[in-house]
Amino acid sequence: MRAYMQRIPVKGSPWSLVQLDYESCVYIHDRDASIAISSIAPVRDKIEDEPHLEWLVSFSGKGKTVLPDDKIKQYLKDFNFSDAEEDNHEPGFARKFFLAVEEKYRKKCECKDEEQVRLSENYVYSRKIKK
Repeated sequence: MRAYMQRIPVKGSPWSLVQLDYESCVYIHDRDASIAISSIAPVRDKIEDEPHLEWLVSFSGKGKTVLPDDKIKQYLKDFNFSDAEEDNHEPGFARKFFLAVEEKYRKKCECKDEEQVRLSENYVYSRKIKK
């Protein structure tokens, strides 16, 4: 199995590494103090599927604020992560983006068909629909 690492900002983008450990990297935006946390983890789309690796990058604004779409769009470009899919499953402020490392696993998350979108203040997240 090939070794993969977390997503890192592209050279010249305004992000500084502030914490690095085995599981994640934490970056702070040099201009507005937004936070990005980059990690990689094994994921199963369905319980019976074999696990595959996915990159996860979450973004939050200074003071635990939800970032607007225009900033998120730029930040995803900063991490060369524009193809990632947003998927938030609990109320909060961090916007989370996922992308399978291997191309063969890149597909729309099937869980979205089984979820109900909710709004908590200005934060959009989804939960499984209760049957």
